[in-house]
Order: sequence, then structure tokens, then C-alpha cells
Amino acid sequence: MSGPAVATTSFATTGTTVTSESPTTGSPPLGEEYVADFSRASGYLYRDATATDRLTDVTVSAWLYMAGSRYSDSFIFHNGRWTTDGFGVLVRSAPTNRVAMFYPPSTVAPSGYSMPQGRWVYLSVVSTSQDVWRLYDLGTEVAVMQMPSSPRAPSPKFSVLGNGQGMFNNFDGKVAHLTVWDKQRTADELVQDSEFGWVTGREHRLSLFLPFTEGSGTIVNPEGSRAYLGPMLTAGTFKWEPWFGVGTSGTSGLLPATTSPATTSPATTSAAPPEYFAVDFIGRTGQLFLLAAATTRTTQVSMSCWLYLYAVAYPDQNVIHNGRPTADGYGIAVMGSTAALSISYGGVSLYPTSYVVPTGRWVYVSAVSSTSSSWSVYENGVLQATRSVSVSPRTPQQRFYVAGNGMNPINNFNGMLDMVAVWDSVRTSSQLVADSNGLTGYEPGVALYVPFSEGAGVDIRPAGQKAYYGVFNVTGTFRWAERSLE
Repeated sequence: MSGPAVATTSFATTGTTVTSESPTTGSPPLGEEYVADFSRASGYLYRDATATDRLTDVTVSAWLYMAGSRYSDSFIFHNGRWTTDGFGVLVRSAPTNRVAMFYPPSTVAPSGYSMPQGRWVYLSVVSTSQDVWRLYDLGTEVAVMQMPSSPRAPSPKFSVLGNGQGMFNNFDGKVAHLTVWDKQRTADELVQDSEFGWVTGREHRLSLFLPFTEGSGTIVNPEGSRAYLGPMLTAGTFKWEPWFGVGTSGTSGLLPATTSPATTSPATTSAAPPEYFAVDFIGRTGQLFLLAAATTRTTQVSMSCWLYLYAVAYPDQNVIHNGRPTADGYGIAVMGSTAALSISYGGVSLYPTSYVVPTGRWVYVSAVSSTSSSWSVYENGVLQATRSVSVSPRTPQQRFYVAGNGMNPINNFNGMLDMVAVWDSVRTSSQLVADSNGLTGYEPGVALYVPFSEGAGVDIRPAGQKAYYGVFNVTGTFRWAERSLE
């Protein structure tokens, strides 16, 4: 290569190939979706948030069309910072074009599968352990990639068809219908995922879904549990193409139909939403629930939230419950006749404390279990009451409720809630004070954190390491309010 020196990257091979088979030829189905065309390595997509924080039991899939071979390694995706951490998939330089796993800073395990040129393939990588990845072409396993070490936890970065190093490591081709799952997808599930319209973005353990439905502009918006972290931004340029189907041979790629190229300036994200929004259930109008428990622990747990009670009213009002209120788990409730903060054991009983929840003002309430038979109750980090219980709670299963119990709406909470947190640890008084200022959801020991930072719409998501739980289901209605401590 002549001319000025450029920062190209090619990685030493340190991994090994275990198996390799012939690929299956696939054709993307007809539909209303679009394709992002980065032919000639014109750009890539990125955002300052991971697609997943997991290091194993991960599946990443996408429809891909390689227009041309490169003489440097080109990235399909990387989750984390490609120089230091995370994991990614790249195509080795010509002439082999081998698909390979990559762990920074320089560990590569090439497969025996060569990325085809000039046709669409539905490519998937599935992590069965931190150092073993299986490669699939339209649901058919074509290789196993064995890494010599485990990846480092990913930093908040995710890129598609590039790595931020420059066009020399960008992928020369097109991408559509990208999914990231916090689970191992089976071969049959991968075939289903490839069908347009099958994935909706709300599936359990779907961490990121890029449907490419915009058809114009410079931003690609994700759907699913991590959509709240913001759109994928553009570095460089790309073109939009609608799906028109492929030739009968399955090798012709899209019929040409392009729009104007995107601007060369990277897009900017809007400011992150503030964390002073709250959900308002005035009049016991509704409740939220997840189809998974925050934690299965029954002791040494902590539950906290900002709470605003409108009025003391019969019957009891459920604030939060980890598990199924009729069968298992535990939670916080406000006793109907006295407004006493109570510990609820699902399928067992309600245990009131001496602490009375005030009305008409915000308080940060916490219930902390140091043993399975003892709970301490705090207001704004100050101990208010202790309660001994003669039985242990049943192991929480399958549900997490906010402002209700899944049964009669007369037990819904009549007030506002914010910053719901569940910990797999015993929080101290000083820690509870710090928690009241907000969390990220990635702190060690956080089992679930719901910041209610959306401020609009009906989709409410956990933040941090449990974001893969997806959006809360809503029964009834709620409205958004701003939390003020004055």
C-alpha cells in the first residue's frame, strides 16, 4: 500500500477452530423493512451503551450482505470498547474472509466459515460459555470458535459494521434485522428470528433489537429493553434500501433502490431524561408487573422506593411485591386502616410495623431483612421500626409488582412512586441515604432498579443489569408526574 501511513488493524490469530461445515444459503423474506447500506465501508453505527452486559449465554444475529472483501479485518459488531474489553465478531482480511470471534486487545478465533460475497446470509453467534461460541448460517451450525480466555466485562459502547478505528476496519456491505439476546437461541429459534415480523422487541431476554424500519435519516432506533439508552448514531455515511426480495438463486442480493446518502456528520443524542419523574397512580388507577422476580433470595435483601401517599384508605395498598402476592415472595404494603408500613409475605400474611407512612409528602422508605424472620424499616435512611416474623417467606417466583398485587384493583396503591430498588444485600443507613439520590442499576448487589426516568409513554423499563427483563406490563392506567421534595 502506498501513500501516507494509516491506522489499520489486523489481529494475530490465537484461537482455534473446532468444527466447520458448509453454510446454508438463505434469502431474506419480502417485507416492509429497510436495509442500512454501508457499501465501500462508508461508515458504521454506534452508541455509548452496551447491547448486553452478559459474557455468556448471549446470541447475536443479523441479516448481512458483504459487497466486497477487505485487506484489513472488518467488524460486524463489537459489544464494549474494541481496544480494551467486551467481545465482537469480525471478518478476517482477504483472501480468506473467515468469520472470527474477537476479544480485546488482540485475541481472535477464526472459524472455518468464509463470509460469502454478493448474497444475503442470516448470521448468528451463540455463546455457550465465556470461551466457546457457535456460528450459525440461517439456523444451521457451521462452526465452533474456541477462545483461549474469557472476555473482559464490556464498557458502555456498542458498534455495528465498524469499531471506531476508521474506515479501514469498517464492513463493506449491508445490514438488517439485528438482534441481541441474553440467552442461547436454539437452531429453530434462529430460523424464526430471521423472519421479518417474528421479533417484536418485547420478548423476554431480548436485550437489543434494531429493526431498521426508519427508511430515512441518520439515526437507527432500537426497540426492546434497551431502547431507553438511546439510538444508534452514524459515523460516516450510509444509504437506506427497502427490501425488494432477492433473485430466485438467492445470490443476487437486493434489487437496487436507494435513497440519498446520510450526512457525514455524526448525529448527536438528546440529553438523558432526568430522574425526577415519578409514576402517579392517583385513585388506584393501575399497576405494573414483570414476568420475573427481582431476586429469589428470602433473606439479606433490601427494598426501597420514593413514595408519596395521597390518603389513608381501606383496604390495604400494595407498594411493591417480589414474587406472586397470592403464593410466594415478599413486599411492602400500606395498611388500609392505619397507614402502617407493612411487610407482606405472599400466600402467608401481612405484618404491620409501628411506622406510619405520612400523607401528602415524599419519603424514601426502605425495608431491610437481615434474617428471614426480622425486618427493619427506614424513612430517608433513619431507622423507624423493626418487625419480627415467626415464619420465613416462600421463595419468590415469576413476578414483580409495582403499585398492585395482580388481583383486585382495590388493593392498588393510591399515590406516586419513584426509584424502586431491590438489593441482594443488607443496606446500611448511610447506604440508603446515598441510594435515595439515584442508582445506575449496575452497582454490585443490585437485583432490580426501576428509575422511572422515561417521563412519557407507557413503556417503563428496569435500568442496568436487569434491563433485559424488558418493559413492565401495565394493568389499568397511570400518569407521569415530576417528583419534588419541597
